[in-house]
Amino acid sequence: MSDLLSRLRHAASAEEFFTLLEVPYDPHVLAVNRLHVLKRYQMHLKAAPAPEDEAALIDWHRTCLAKAHADFEVGDARTYKVFRVFQQTPGRGFVGLDNIASVGADG
Repeated sequence: MSDLLSRLRHAASAEEFFTLLEVPYDPHVLAVNRLHVLKRYQMHLKAAPAPEDEAALIDWHRTCLAKAHADFEVGDARTYKVFRVFQQTPGRGFVGLDNIASVGADG
């Protein structure tokens, strides 16, 4: 494994991924959607088999990260639904008054 790929495994921030892979990014996009961008990056990586050639593998990582960033330049968390909470169908949001217990001074 190359030094770059090893450092990617230990990257501690979204900015570090972009810096290591030399992918330009908009700081505002990361400030608002950093976890979503990284999750989308992971989704792009899983969508196709990884190249075996190390140079091609690094280029593939760059491409996937750039795509993830581009996704959030035009969309948002609801558009891409990368986390399970956005994939769930809305639940029932009604609580009847008869289901609410009053809490008084006595407990």
